[in-house]
Parts: sequence; C-alpha cells; structure tokens
Amino acid sequence: MKWFFCFSALLVGATVLCQTAPPVSKQFITLETIGHGYWKPNRPFGIRVYSTPDGTKVTVKYLTFSSRAEAKEYLRTCLRPEAEIIYKQEKKGPDGEVVGERLIATSQQSGKEEFALIRGVRLNYHFFGSSSLAAAQQVEAEELAEKW
Repeated sequence: MKWFFCFSALLVGATVLCQTAPPVSKQFITLETIGHGYWKPNRPFGIRVYSTPDGTKVTVKYLTFSSRAEAKEYLRTCLRPEAEIIYKQEKKGPDGEVVGERLIATSQQSGKEEFALIRGVRLNYHFFGSSSLAAAQQVEAEELAEKW
C-alpha cells in the first residue's frame, strides 16, 4: 500500500512538471511556392517550397514510382556518391517486402552542409531538402500530418 502512494505521488509530480514546462519552440514555417511538372514523360511530380523566418528554405518534391527498382535507382542518382546516409529505417510488410522507408543524408554543396530527408510509403515518396535538418524535419511532420 505504501508503494502505491509513493508511485501516485511521483505520477502527480511528473504530470505537474510536464504541464508547467515551457513549450518546445517551433519555427514558424510559411509555404512560398507550389508547383508541378514532369520528371519523365507522363510521370508527374509536385513541389513545394517553404521558408522559415531566418530565410532557411525547405524544398519538398513528391514523386510516385512504378516499381521499387525505379525508386531505388532514383534514390541512387538523387543522393549521388558524395552524400553520406546518416540515418536509415525500413518498414517491412508481412511478406518481408519493404513498404516504407525513411532516410537522412548529408552532403557538401558549395561549401555548405545540405540535408536530404526522404520518406517513402510504398511507391510514393517525399523528398525534403534543406540546409537545416530541423526545418526539414518540421516540414516533414507537418506535411505527413496533413496527408495522413
């Protein structure tokens, strides 16, 4: 019984601390541009460009591939040999086939570090590119919350 009261007191204390903690600061991101085009004949893509108050840009491209092999080939050419993959996660379906993936890569572009955050669900991919990984992750969270 004594254990129960100690646990309850800890739980109440933790709840109070969580409620009084300052909120995590989020940058205000604005949508600047929406566009579309074709990356191959009869193969459309969408694009959005967001910006943060400090001028950081996040470009988001939306592509749908016809096969897993085509997606892998596009990723290989998109990331180029100089990109370093710093995070990779795959989600597999019941049959062992990859049904989702998320990866983060970094590379040097004109002396600056650039990040690529790629999110794929089945054959639909979102490509987030920015000089700020935090901004790319925030846009990813907002984009995916909007779509799912």
